[in-house]
Amino acid sequence: SIASLSIEPQNPNSQDTIICTASNPMDIDDDPVTVLYTWSIDGEVQEENTSSLSGPFGVGSEIECTAAPYDGQSTGEALNQSVLIGNTPPQVDTVEIQSDQTVTTTSTLICSAVGSDVDNEDLSMQYSWSNEEGEPLGTGPELILSPQTTRPLDIISCTAMATDPSDASAELIAFVEVQNTEPIIESVSIVQSSAAHGAALSCQLTASDPDELPIVETLTWVKNGDPFDEGPSTTLTDAVAGDLILCEAVVSDEHGATDSYADSITVSNTPPTVEPPSLSENEIFTTSSSIDCISPEGSDV
Repeated sequence: SIASLSIEPQNPNSQDTIICTASNPMDIDDDPVTVLYTWSIDGEVQEENTSSLSGPFGVGSEIECTAAPYDGQSTGEALNQSVLIGNTPPQVDTVEIQSDQTVTTTSTLICSAVGSDVDNEDLSMQYSWSNEEGEPLGTGPELILSPQTTRPLDIISCTAMATDPSDASAELIAFVEVQNTEPIIESVSIVQSSAAHGAALSCQLTASDPDELPIVETLTWVKNGDPFDEGPSTTLTDAVAGDLILCEAVVSDEHGATDSYADSITVSNTPPTVEPPSLSENEIFTTSSSIDCISPEGSDV
């Protein structure tokens, strides 16, 4: 006979080795006793006849051990114990966020993860996106960013969740930081096609920011390398023919990123003017007179 029968572990998983232990086998005739083991899985008898049975087992399977004493002539009363194979939650081994370029507010992000399950069951992988405030941005492996939902320096997270057929799940999170994009000067031009001493000039600037952030625009007027005025317009009060005038444009965003460009124009010569002579009656019969010629720029004529 066998005093008792135990089975370990009590809560096995699919990869465990299950051990059956018969306690105090004895024979009333003091004959040597051998314990005969029989294993079954969900009622189906297995070939194994030792005190242990190794996996893998199916999750939810019932493993039964039957032990019977044998004295060489007859078999005594058998005892049995059974356990159920429990599910082991899956795990997410790796998760990463990929982009074809530096991550900006207009990037397309791809999240990919690798999961594993000791029970060798098929896993479903789900993805969810959020920002650092926990606000949801989307689901699925792909996320298309836009300035309406994302700002430079935002931290974007992708949470990958692996789920097995028993609805057990595991998560792993990857992060990426959104980079700032420099503002862009699309055009800068001096409106006038020519310039002369004393002329008024104006400068037009068109600029934008891919992140749709506010930008600061600065226009500086430069003559022969020296700044002399700021703003969208100026007057060439001190310019002479041949001077190179630049309208230099600089735009910057709130993160300090800038773009710059300039348009130029050369001051042209202004023809001199002649003041018409005036003669008095007493000068009509003189044989010579003088005429004053004045240049607007104050140069010799």
